[in-house]
Amino acid sequence: MNRGGSLTAEAVALFRAAAGDDPYAPAFLGPTFRRLFDLWRRAPVVGRAFDRAALGLVSSVLARHAWFDAEVVRALEAGAAQLVLLGAGFDARPWRLAHHVGGRPVFLVDHPSTAAARAARAPGAPPIDVRRLDVDFGRDDLATALREGGVDADAPAVVVWEGVSMYLPVAAVRATLTAVRASVGAGSTVLFDAWCSAERGLRARLEGVGRGVVGAMGEPLRWVPTPGEVQQTLDAAGLALQATRRACDVPAYPRAHPAMHLITATT
Repeated sequence: MNRGGSLTAEAVALFRAAAGDDPYAPAFLGPTFRRLFDLWRRAPVVGRAFDRAALGLVSSVLARHAWFDAEVVRALEAGAAQLVLLGAGFDARPWRLAHHVGGRPVFLVDHPSTAAARAARAPGAPPIDVRRLDVDFGRDDLATALREGGVDADAPAVVVWEGVSMYLPVAAVRATLTAVRASVGAGSTVLFDAWCSAERGLRARLEGVGRGVVGAMGEPLRWVPTPGEVQQTLDAAGLALQATRRACDVPAYPRAHPAMHLITATT
């Protein structure tokens, strides 16, 4: 789960910046991605062509982010007392949703190298209670790190684990979800995405090519479950599945890849 130096983490920030609906995302782009952003902004056709060539990769990321935004706001309005961004990468959500977050603490959990890069680029933004939790996921115990970092195990939370699970073996996915379940209170919402392989025919071929596109970026997919295996993983972690939605079914993003599934679970 080490996303330090990850091409995908910065690429995701690029996609959000280019979409124009995340005013804070450009601040997280390094020189190379900043040049790509400038090109994309001058010639939007470049972005559309890339999305088509990558079988909806950009649309998938934007659909995922939009859907999780809506779920986060819904959970906060329902009484979640804290927001935990697990594997936060260059997520600008704390600043973009500052009005909804209010005085609640926001925990940005990630590898120290990614956290340092994010801190160096963090935009000037509305004052919110952002707490940085540096975790080496390959060595540190996540539940201990969350507890020692101030996450309240007795208070309901909304936890976002975006764009990470597919790069991990199933044992690591299960361990992470189990640690989350042990670290937040009853009534918490857990949001994550999974690259599910349950398609047939043309969609099966699309799923295979989509895996190749992501793998070519240097981070091959390792957990590609069926929907039934997602259910089993949640059961093993003590979480209850509430909803699964394909990214391509999110309104305004029909070009998203059909293999990307967006999952809402509760404690």
